[in-house]
Amino acid sequence: MMNCSPSCPAHGQWFTKKFGATEPAHYLFPFGRPALSDPSRPTTTLKTVWGSIREKAGVECRLHDLRHTAATKMAEAGIPESTMLALMGHMSRAMLERYSHIRMNAKREAVKKLTTGRCSEANDTDAQSDAR
Repeated sequence: MMNCSPSCPAHGQWFTKKFGATEPAHYLFPFGRPALSDPSRPTTTLKTVWGSIREKAGVECRLHDLRHTAATKMAEAGIPESTMLALMGHMSRAMLERYSHIRMNAKREAVKKLTTGRCSEANDTDAQSDAR
């Protein structure tokens, strides 16, 4: 069942009013032009809905920018590449590198660990993450 009540209660209320009770096969953003009409099919474009969401939230970025941000934050958090590749839907490490922009501060912290001898702690943490 589609459950978006904590993060987007207004959308959940609208969806239920428009289409009735949600079902596992329903999409969060249903198909239909000019009016949304079929929750069992996905919308064909997010351009309009993203513009509305962005305007209400006061956000100045493209939807695609969020993809880069997600990849960067996962990389900085030490998420294993295999997990990132699966979540991002990329087929190669080269594409993953293109999307994840490690911030300068993260690079400085890595160099700092080298100079303070804390590199082995980072490697132990990486090994534990990969083992999970």
